[in-house]
Amino acid sequence: MSKSNLSSEDKSRLLQSALSPSPIGREQPTLSNAWIQDVWDDKFVYNLNDMYYQVKYNIDSEGNVKLGEPIEVIRQTIYKPVDSKKKYPFIGK
Repeated sequence: MSKSNLSSEDKSRLLQSALSPSPIGREQPTLSNAWIQDVWDDKFVYNLNDMYYQVKYNIDSEGNVKLGEPIEVIRQTIYKPVDSKKKYPFIGK
């Protein structure tokens, strides 16, 4: 299984599985309530209790996922102007 052959859904599914609860006895907190917000080729953002975390990841040829350390991030949406010469239809006209 090559990372480049994985669909976005395949990557999300593998990453979500990697966020599943840790086995009993491990010090790492469980992330059973975490859900993936966005996925890129080398990182993803998940939401846990209304807080966002970004994590770098790697998926090997066997489909094993290795996660980096999460860092807290804020969600930010930016709207930028488009080409003003372009004509856009208006709703209702």
